[in-house]
Amino acid sequence: VAMLYVCTFSNGQEVELDIVDSEGNVVYEVSNLQNSQITYFDVCLDPTECYTVNMYNNTNTGWYGGYFWINALGVQVATGALQTGESEGQVVFTIAGEGCFGYGCTEAGACNYDEDANTNDGSCTYPGCTDPQALNYNPEAGCEGDVLCEYPEPCDANLVLIHMYDSFGDGWNGGYYTFSTTEGVVIAEGTLSTGTYAVETVCLEDGCYIFEVNGDIFPSEVSWMVISGDVALNGSSPFIGVLALNSDCGDLPAGCTDTQACNYDPQAQWSDGSCTYPGCTNPDSSNYNPAAGCDDGSCIGPVVNDLCADATFIEPGTYAISNIGAYTNEGFDGECWAFGAGEDEQTSIWYSFTTPDEPAAITLETFTDGTNTFTDTQFGLYLSCDDEEAVACDGNSGAGLFAAFYFDCGDLEPNTTYILQIDGYYGDEGTCNLLYSVNPCSEEVYGCTDPNALNYDIFATIDDGSCFYDDGCDMNTLTFYMDDSFGDGWNGAYYVIISENGTWVVEGTLDTGTAGLDILCLPDGCYNVFVGGGTFDSEISWSVEMNGVVLASGVAPDESSFGINSDCGSIGGCTDPNACNYNPDAQTNDQSCTYPGCTDPEASNYDPNAECGGEDYCIYDEPCDGTLVTLIMEDTFGDGWNGAYYMILSDSDWLIEGTMDSSYYQTTELCLTSGC
Repeated sequence: VAMLYVCTFSNGQEVELDIVDSEGNVVYEVSNLQNSQITYFDVCLDPTECYTVNMYNNTNTGWYGGYFWINALGVQVATGALQTGESEGQVVFTIAGEGCFGYGCTEAGACNYDEDANTNDGSCTYPGCTDPQALNYNPEAGCEGDVLCEYPEPCDANLVLIHMYDSFGDGWNGGYYTFSTTEGVVIAEGTLSTGTYAVETVCLEDGCYIFEVNGDIFPSEVSWMVISGDVALNGSSPFIGVLALNSDCGDLPAGCTDTQACNYDPQAQWSDGSCTYPGCTNPDSSNYNPAAGCDDGSCIGPVVNDLCADATFIEPGTYAISNIGAYTNEGFDGECWAFGAGEDEQTSIWYSFTTPDEPAAITLETFTDGTNTFTDTQFGLYLSCDDEEAVACDGNSGAGLFAAFYFDCGDLEPNTTYILQIDGYYGDEGTCNLLYSVNPCSEEVYGCTDPNALNYDIFATIDDGSCFYDDGCDMNTLTFYMDDSFGDGWNGAYYVIISENGTWVVEGTLDTGTAGLDILCLPDGCYNVFVGGGTFDSEISWSVEMNGVVLASGVAPDESSFGINSDCGSIGGCTDPNACNYNPDAQTNDQSCTYPGCTDPEASNYDPNAECGGEDYCIYDEPCDGTLVTLIMEDTFGDGWNGAYYMILSDSDWLIEGTMDSSYYQTTELCLTSGC
């Protein structure tokens, strides 16, 4: 007995397949499936038989991401799917034994077509011009076939062919080739303006020529070949070398001419093929490159700390970390959550550290290294590998979905070793950075200690080098502070300050990160400030300060006003028309707004913090003659479920569905009859 699994996403009714034996008999058929589910079937198969899975979709739209797989005797023996644009496909398999597959080229038009093959192994080659001296030379051609080679006009000197290739197919993007004399005079040049391939010719007299390829903004896509009789050069970009046409060019200094190579020689005028390139030089890494001339820091593994007992000890500092290949699952879940999502998706790595002898504020934080590969981290903190009672857990207290611990003075015991587990949520895998910092709990306070600095901190006792200064402002120096709760900047939002006569005085934005500031130089007067216009304004907060005094502050979208050494008659209050205490006369939002809600304690959605609203906002439970069930909904980011929903079914009958439109937490009560 084998198990056939079919996973569907959307349009499950269009996913069809059948299993056929070697004599053409259909042994099993599947069709008319539900959406977004995995369905499995018991199938009786002969271990000595060869089977074909035929996949269908009559709309030519593939299986919408769906796929199937077959397990037999605990082993996956077949898998497949229809991609977008495909209406049918086949997979040949056997659950035991040999002789089911005949590998080879199965395309009848190929040079090496094998009529006995039933499984294409990707070895097919196709007809083309195989003469490198021809204008339409195809280096990938497997045979001449019916293709005729095309040749250039006769040349009374040396005919040189320049074959140009671009792997992406958009030409050389500003790149070019040149032929120059040894004195530096350019005598021929050209480029691949578009497409994947072109050939150009040039007629050159006997002599030594410097051939150069350079200038492409995507050099990794570029390759080329220069041919003249028996003389040939080939390479990539950038390149500089010597083309010797019936001449002895051995006196020109040779060496590695590739600026990207480990041993680039700026004195060399032509390449002698000695270039070596960066790569992983650690023989124990999975991506070790024995040809690498220098290490580029790309080594993957080996992961030596994917078990708690092998935790890597760290001192305060910043570390580049990787969980690539950390697949050992030791079932260490603790009180936090089930780290990983199954035996094959464990991605935990372990670190240990010892707190100082005196109480300290300790930060453990992951953040991006620019690769955007390990971006959803989870933390668990333990006292030992034998104690599964977690000291602390975190999912995404850092920037974005990164995990972080911010322990205040005394939160962690002095002179104690802790173990930190870092896991990739649902198998998230890659590299990022880990910051471990320790700040002693003492009278010492780090900050700017220069009274002349704009950010002078009267409480700082040790200067941390953060001071910044007024750049010659002869009016009033203000600081505009910008914050973003998600850590990705203001996403197109901006602030603008307008004078009382309507003049647009200054504008700015937070391009990236969680916080930033602008130093402004403004004369006395009254000003209006507007903040907003982005795609995620709810993440924004801001303030304007002068000499340590907050002149205005708010969120976004928001409009406020302030005065500098001027009586602007600004009225403070709540400026939100949706608030209970909205003040239509208020000119400046003083953050005092309160909002309506249900004020009846008997209601299911009673809000003890509501200042107004009444019964119109309340929801009351209907009498339940079954079992009253409370459904708790949570969202770690606080913006609701973003289109996700729950549904409850009984015997395939759709009973109820719902969602959480916003917030971090919400409950609802359901009345259900007995049953499953």
